[in-house]
Amino acid sequence: MDRPDLEIGRHRHALDALALVNTLSQSGKIVYRPIKAWARRQGIKTFRMLDVACGGGDVALDVQRRACRDALHADVVGYDRSSTAVERARERASRTPTNCRTEASFVEQDILKPLPKRAFDVVY
Repeated sequence: MDRPDLEIGRHRHALDALALVNTLSQSGKIVYRPIKAWARRQGIKTFRMLDVACGGGDVALDVQRRACRDALHADVVGYDRSSTAVERARERASRTPTNCRTEASFVEQDILKPLPKRAFDVVY
């Protein structure tokens, strides 16, 4: 997936396969546990979270859903250098129902280049 010349259909297939692996391995739950504990200790109800190399956004959106279920509000930003991955993440975000007042945005960004000045509470 990290090859810039990878054909879009194969890339999308790989992102979907990775989403399945993340679902089966409960990656979102694993990432969310320490975030939830931190938020509870700090008395935080709303936080901004950055997913670096977000791929198809499945983990970030799962973390956001779990936070919502626990009455926490996670505004999610995902960075990935691949326009295909960012497009897939945006598609997933648009299909994700949420009754929380949270945001999810996914941006094409190479983290090895200068990053926009933004403040985040959680980065992974």
